[in-house]
Amino acid sequence: MLETHMRHWSLAVALLVMANVAANAEGNGHPLAQAQPSADLTPAEVIRYQVDALADNDVPHADAGIEITFRFASPENRRVTGPLPRFRALLHNPMYSGLLNHIRAEYGDPLLRGHMVLGPVLITTADGRQIGYMFQLSKQLDPSCPGCWMTEGVTRLDADAADPGRTTL
Repeated sequence: MLETHMRHWSLAVALLVMANVAANAEGNGHPLAQAQPSADLTPAEVIRYQVDALADNDVPHADAGIEITFRFASPENRRVTGPLPRFRALLHNPMYSGLLNHIRAEYGDPLLRGHMVLGPVLITTADGRQIGYMFQLSKQLDPSCPGCWMTEGVTRLDADAADPGRTTL
C-alpha cells in the first residue's frame, strides 16, 4: 500500500514539475521578462537589470536579454541604436558581445556626473576574459517615463578602468 502511494506521489510531483517547465517555456521564461523602466528604480537597479538580462541572453529564446535591455534604453538612445534588429546587431558586435551570456559581473558604485550617472561594471565573459563597461544613465524628462533612469550609452573600457573599487574616472 505504501509503495502504491509513493508511486502516485512521485507521479504527481513529476506532473507538477513538467507543468511548471511547460509554463515557463510558454510564458515569460526569463526572470526579468516583465521588467520595465520605472521612476521607482535606482540607477544601480537599472544597470543590474540590463546586465542580468544579458547574462541569460538566450532564455527563453535567442536574444531575449537584448530585448529586455532595449526597453531600458532612453528614447534618444533608441533613436540612435534602434530599431531592435539594429540594436541586436550592435550587441553581437565584438565590442559588446562580451556582455552576452557572461558568467560574472562585478559592479562599481554609480557616480553622479552632472545630470548623468556612470556605472562601472567588470564582466567575466563565458570564455573567462574580463572586460569593463561603463553604463551612462540619465533621468528622463520624456513623458513616456518621467523620472525614469534610462541608459544613454555603454562604453567598453580596459579592465583596469572598470575596477569596481575605483571611485573616480
